[in-house]
Amino acid sequence: DLHLSIRRQRQMCIRDSSGRVWASQRPVWVRDVTKDPNFPRAPLAVQFGLKAAVGIPILADQEVIAVMEFFVFEDRPEDERLIQAISTLATQRGLLFQRKRAEEELRYQLTRMHLLNRIVRAIAERQDVRSILEVTLQYLEEHMPVAYAGIGLYDEATQTVRVLHVGPRSRALEVGPGAVVSVDPAVLRRVVEDKVL
Repeated sequence: DLHLSIRRQRQMCIRDSSGRVWASQRPVWVRDVTKDPNFPRAPLAVQFGLKAAVGIPILADQEVIAVMEFFVFEDRPEDERLIQAISTLATQRGLLFQRKRAEEELRYQLTRMHLLNRIVRAIAERQDVRSILEVTLQYLEEHMPVAYAGIGLYDEATQTVRVLHVGPRSRALEVGPGAVVSVDPAVLRRVVEDKVL
């Protein structure tokens, strides 16, 4: 998950200059990283002759998704024009990321709408419940990010599901209609809350 990865990265490098950018969501200029007590990569900077550094956040939806970090070979005071130029580039990258995220969400929603439309049309063409369920499960298996699909009734007392119907791919699992399957209530709760497919 992208958001979890971003949070982990932020926690790991909070002391470093890039970590300070993550935390503040603002550019950070370090005049000489070799003398900065909060720069754990100082030995590497000395080894390669690096001095000044600037870190610029890339924001998307008001959250830092990346940090661009640049180094120079001399001790240099803060250069507001350079920060502004790089920040402009970072803003463009953030907007591009937001647009890509929005495109992916739109594509996902369109796929769901298309699938729902196909299911509704298929239901309209059939009269019996069995064929409606078959068509629904088939479309779910073919067009949604699921390997197998089925419909069952949960019995809370026994914590089991009695399988009523399965999709075409699910038949390979040898769990067909009438089968009774034990279910962990915690997992079932996560499924119902839409946290697990």
